[in-house]
Amino acid sequence: MMISPALNILFAAAMIGPEAVAFTLVPAASLSRVTFAGSSKRHAGRDQKWDVGVDVANGVHPSVALVTPMGVRNMTTRGSGFIVDAEEFHLDSPSLYTYLITAAHVAAPGFDIGLAFPGESQNAPATVVGRNQTLDLALLRIDKSANVPPSLAIATDLPPTGTTAFAHGYPASRLRGPAMTSGIVCGIADGLGLPSSSSDDNNMMNAAFYPTGILQNNDPTTFVVTDAAMSGGMSGGPLTDANGNVLGVNALVRPDLRALGNYAVSVEEVKKFLADVQTVAKDTATAEEETNSLFEVFLFNDPMNKKQRVATVLEGVAQMNEKDANKVMMEAHTTGKGVIRSFHDRQEADQLCKALRKEDLLVEVQ
Repeated sequence: MMISPALNILFAAAMIGPEAVAFTLVPAASLSRVTFAGSSKRHAGRDQKWDVGVDVANGVHPSVALVTPMGVRNMTTRGSGFIVDAEEFHLDSPSLYTYLITAAHVAAPGFDIGLAFPGESQNAPATVVGRNQTLDLALLRIDKSANVPPSLAIATDLPPTGTTAFAHGYPASRLRGPAMTSGIVCGIADGLGLPSSSSDDNNMMNAAFYPTGILQNNDPTTFVVTDAAMSGGMSGGPLTDANGNVLGVNALVRPDLRALGNYAVSVEEVKKFLADVQTVAKDTATAEEETNSLFEVFLFNDPMNKKQRVATVLEGVAQMNEKDANKVMMEAHTTGKGVIRSFHDRQEADQLCKALRKEDLLVEVQ
């Protein structure tokens, strides 16, 4: 697959070596939320700017997780995520679960998601609670542990140009734990402003990463643009200010803009997304009560698979007739996903999902 040079997604591409997913990291703090205001202590031989950066890293990084999606074709990729305050955003069962924001292209449909915080050597299984591919945001949930790291505070407003900014995440390299770069907020962008193109390269990229349209201009996403460098694997990590407040969610890089090409989805979009997740959760709960908990197996759009092969798998494994199989594939192609089958028993839905994944299909139970 060819990817347009005008846009580099910050997800570590294709296969990564096993050494890139094993980390020995620093233990997490036991605070309820990260809040600090610059350096309270100076270190001999270091200037003030360096000290502030050290404080930012020490305050933010315990709450930044390595996100490892594992899926079909034996692919193991990577991204980043960070903890948000479940109570502040009225997320379900905050005493039972820890919630994290990441990028939608990191928590892609059809993949199992694992999380590891600093100090953890094994991935904890995560559930995708919500996903908006138009905004490139996803919400993950894990079971709460006794040593849960603190949540990061979300900034109340869009940052003014010139605000000191720090980008955090797990680049695809041998760096020990999460990395951090620094710069300033260069401005706020409504959409990417890419030249319109109908090239095959752009169409393939859209279908592969953003089937419903972060690259479309009909309702552009608001981004915080910074010269704090981002790289593959940092997608989904936080862009923060010097006080550790989240200004945005690392999303993508436009190399053609050089230092001005680092884009993070703004906090305005994050707040809208979390509000929408709550609305959907309430509607789903009501629907489940009315339908006695309905679980649906979805097929997702996948340009890597040929139509005839997908049809053959649906007919053989899911026991669909040719007409219904074609209908599901058309829904997945036009809307991003299509319902293969509905179940009242979650275990039966999981079994079908597992069988279809073995056949290289991008499927998920919702």
